[in-house]
This record gives sequence, structure tokens and C-alpha cells, in this order.
Amino acid sequence: MIISTNRDRPTERAFLVGLETHKSGRIETGESLEELGLLVQSAGGEVADQATQKLDTPVAPT
Repeated sequence: MIISTNRDRPTERAFLVGLETHKSGRIETGESLEELGLLVQSAGGEVADQATQKLDTPVAPT
């Protein structure tokens, strides 16, 4: 069996965003972003950057 991989494709990049609320502290948010970054890498992508925002509650339209 021959397995072919296309290495000519550009690496997909991701910008990770975490939301820190009163229910999820800074440590939990950081751990979630770290796990998400590992998932991106497992899928063959690259984490371009990441950011967190602190809000009392999530705002759906944003």
C-alpha cells in the first residue's frame, strides 16, 4: 500500500481566543487555550497567536 502526502499545501494558521469569566479563572482559561493549541498542532496547523478577554458573562453577538 502506498500512502501519498501532499506537502505543498501551506500550513493552516489559527488565532486562539479565550474568555475568562467569573466562573472560569485565569488558570482554567489558560489550560483550555493550551489544550486547543495542542489540537491545532495535532491537526497539522500552527498557532499564530492567542488572546484572552475578561467578561462577566459571554456576549453572543461578538
